[in-house]
Amino acid sequence: MKKQLIINADDFGMSREINEGIKIGIKKGAVTSVSIMSNMPFFDDAVKFLKNYPSISLGLHFNITEGAPLVNPNRVRNLIREDDRFFFWMTMIPRLTTRNIKLNEIEAELNAQYSKLKSTGLPITHIDSHHHIHLYPRIFQLISKFAEKNKIPSLRGDYFSAWNITLNYQEVPSPTQLIVNIMLLYSHLRYRRRKRFYKTDGFYDINWDRNLTTDSFITLLTNLPNGTTELICHLAIESEKGNKKFLSPRYKILKLLTNPLVKNHLTKNGIQLVNYKSNIKNNI
Repeated sequence: MKKQLIINADDFGMSREINEGIKIGIKKGAVTSVSIMSNMPFFDDAVKFLKNYPSISLGLHFNITEGAPLVNPNRVRNLIREDDRFFFWMTMIPRLTTRNIKLNEIEAELNAQYSKLKSTGLPITHIDSHHHIHLYPRIFQLISKFAEKNKIPSLRGDYFSAWNITLNYQEVPSPTQLIVNIMLLYSHLRYRRRKRFYKTDGFYDINWDRNLTTDSFITLLTNLPNGTTELICHLAIESEKGNKKFLSPRYKILKLLTNPLVKNHLTKNGIQLVNYKSNIKNNI
């Protein structure tokens, strides 16, 4: 099997800095796929840009942990705080566990975010989510049924592999990695029949590793398994007025992905950059 790589930029539409970072990644050929947030302020800017880049695959970055809902707040009262904005993910997970969240409220917001993206006329190839919330078992069941109903070919996630935890070069996984993969494993065990939605053989968020260097990233690429891997990235430019603590790690990943040494390594080792469009065709 060949080694194929989808490089997907999350959070398109969240802010000006994030949008500009993703645009640079696309223009330089380092990003092959994006996931867009329908409820965030720079959604229209992201859509306008993507209409000039039809080769980039587009997914819905379903979001119930940042910003405000698209539906009337009264319809999703259990998802939002008193200021009518979503609970942060560290608060949302316990609320899901204690069943303080009603699935019909999540479904209402999912329909609104998907409908807004669909109305742009851009083809939607996949669904994933902000803070990987779709991997939580209750939401995974809802999302996978929604994808089936709306003929969305792919969901983020692969049939569970320990490769996602350490990426073959880390010794100790981060708490976030463990949480995400525990949710993924449980969902796979409970909803095994829905694994057909997975069009990748592995996925990894390269922003998980705050110490990632060019050398360690090349080691990561060298250790890619056969098949198709999705590398998730969060990109941005830096800004004098922006939150540098938030933006600087994203800018670091942007510089890493656009480093000529990385592109040369991919070419030299026969690692093919693909997206969800091409990968769906390969799996039919």
